Amino acid sequence: MRVSCPNCYATYDVPLEKLPEEEIRPTCKKCGRAFTIVKASGDPIKDRAKRMQGVVVLHEEKKEFSSSGGEKTDSSGVHGKTLINRALFQKKSFKIGLSIAGIALLFLSAGFYEWKHSMHKQFERVLRSSLAYASTDGAALKFQNVSFSFLGGLSRYHGSIHGLSLADEGGRGSLKLVDQVNFELDLSKKHFITQPFNALVYVRDSKIALNGCVIEVEENNGFSAKLKVNDSSLDTGGLDILVIRGMEVSFNFRGGEWKEDPRFSLGDADLSFKVSNVGTSDRTVSKDVDILLTVKNGLFLKEEYATDSKKTNYFEILRTKLGDNKTVANVERCSLNILGSSVNLAGKLEFHNPVTESEADLRLSATDFSRIMKFIYRMQRESFDKIVSAIVTLNDKNISVYSQSDDSLKVDLSYRDSKVKLNDRDLENLI
Repeated sequence: MRVSCPNCYATYDVPLEKLPEEEIRPTCKKCGRAFTIVKASGDPIKDRAKRMQGVVVLHEEKKEFSSSGGEKTDSSGVHGKTLINRALFQKKSFKIGLSIAGIALLFLSAGFYEWKHSMHKQFERVLRSSLAYASTDGAALKFQNVSFSFLGGLSRYHGSIHGLSLADEGGRGSLKLVDQVNFELDLSKKHFITQPFNALVYVRDSKIALNGCVIEVEENNGFSAKLKVNDSSLDTGGLDILVIRGMEVSFNFRGGEWKEDPRFSLGDADLSFKVSNVGTSDRTVSKDVDILLTVKNGLFLKEEYATDSKKTNYFEILRTKLGDNKTVANVERCSLNILGSSVNLAGKLEFHNPVTESEADLRLSATDFSRIMKFIYRMQRESFDKIVSAIVTLNDKNISVYSQSDDSLKVDLSYRDSKVKLNDRDLENLI
């Protein structure tokens, strides 16, 4: 019977019938370490306990008889299997088949890697194009590169965007916003979402710190994008720093290619902005901000044409085609509470041809307006002076927008028949 050394696994042939009933302790010729050999006791619990202590327990080989009456060893034993396996590995056809399978696996892995690499490059190109579309003439969103983790399936990827920055086209250099943004991309669902990240943004003389940002984009029966910010702070250089909590901005589009000009998409879009709380270090400034803007039958320039080197004047196209498509823009809702003052805004813009025949309405109302003005004075005195000057000027022209008796502001602006009216007064004759 074959016995293996528990230390180096060297094998030896040991006649079972010559083993004494008590244990023996031979020394391995290969590694020089001694080990214990005993016959199986027949009690599986005791035998298992011995094996756990490093003892080699030998079981008597089962025997069966052939039809001729001869005795043969059970071919299902470990030694029989070992001989079969050795014979299989020694066959030339098996070795050739194994080599072919290895080569095929190598080519398959290389092809899979090349396919994933091309998908990664395509995603990076789309991302650069999208950021260029979101940029303005004065500032451009850019990033250094995109890296992907090695692990990932056929359609789901994990990666990172490195060196996201805001480049000043005016020549003042670039400002790094985020060092690294980790994301997950699922191509089968056309879904992109980032892990929470922090960013620092400078806008003119203001500094904005964004914490816990999450960006989510999905292209399923249209296009939708959402930005969530856990909390942010706004430093305008005034006496206090504004802290904004629970901000959510979303954009949705449903439509398709415009048949008259493939550079545009025709459809409906909405832009939503919500904030749960805005405050300073010692007070709540605003809460429950809820704004929804919608566009029906609108024309939207596609990403690939946003950075057109020919600088096509798309405004001239929109000036007439928005009217042809009867585009309507609405301020569906705009409500917020500022220092106890309730502010509401609503409006509608209908495009016609020619554009001078378009119609527009905008209504703004605010209660306890003096509370808002006190806060503006505290935060930004220059803005306070401009608002007061505008109210006084309008009052001198017999257009009352502020009522001192009930401390309310009411502005009703309309455009019809090429005339602009403010609170039912013709504004053109007053300028």
